[in-house]
Amino acid sequence: MLQKILAILAIVATLGASALAYLNHNTKVQTRIDKAKINKRIKDVLMKDIVAEVAKNTDTLGTLKDTEGVIEQKKVELDGATNNLKSKTNDLEKLVKDIADNTEEVSKLEAKVKELLGDSTPDMLQATLETLNKEITDRKTEMETTTKEKEVADKAVAQNTTVLKGFEDRRETRKKGIALNSTEGTVLASNPDYAFVVIDIGENKGVTADSKLIVMRSGQRVGLLNITSIEKTRTVADVIADSLSEGGQVQPGDKVIFEKTTR
Repeated sequence: MLQKILAILAIVATLGASALAYLNHNTKVQTRIDKAKINKRIKDVLMKDIVAEVAKNTDTLGTLKDTEGVIEQKKVELDGATNNLKSKTNDLEKLVKDIADNTEEVSKLEAKVKELLGDSTPDMLQATLETLNKEITDRKTEMETTTKEKEVADKAVAQNTTVLKGFEDRRETRKKGIALNSTEGTVLASNPDYAFVVIDIGENKGVTADSKLIVMRSGQRVGLLNITSIEKTRTVADVIADSLSEGGQVQPGDKVIFEKTTR
């Protein structure tokens, strides 16, 4: 009888152990499934951020190309205005020379009148003088018109020069913004206790007090940095705790990039 009871107890113990092992196995499987779901959600969020960044950079490059096209157009307009100014200047110089020549010719004719007064009638001389005076008047009027056209051309050149400089300044600003976005640094040291890091880029790479830095590892964002001090070739920054994933931390060797800058 006692042997039967012991046998039954042994069977019950075996069944209990098997059931407990089965439950533990199911718990581990469920834990792995939950962890995989969480990782997938994090990856999806990061991928959306990266796709958004790529789209913004693409838009910026398109805008830069449009701006360069406008600059080329303004250069053509400036060249045209400059050539027009040169042409008007040449016309004005020619008119001034013609007026000087006609004035000299009138003086010579007046001298000849005195010498030839006996051979010419006053009416003939008067007609000649009137013709020359009319020509001089016409040339003066033409010179005044050319002078006004030159003034208009000068203003056009000045205006186009100003507009061109504005577009060139905007282009340079956009280029600097794109260059800054492509700058990459590396975490040299990390102090988890005091939540700060040292990175290998500083003023030499365009880091400023208001720069926003992102820590990346294997193409995924680890966290954000808040700059505390900047040197020539390195920067010290605090790790923004809320930006880290649960249990995550910044490590030496992690990459550091600039957050999207304004252009």
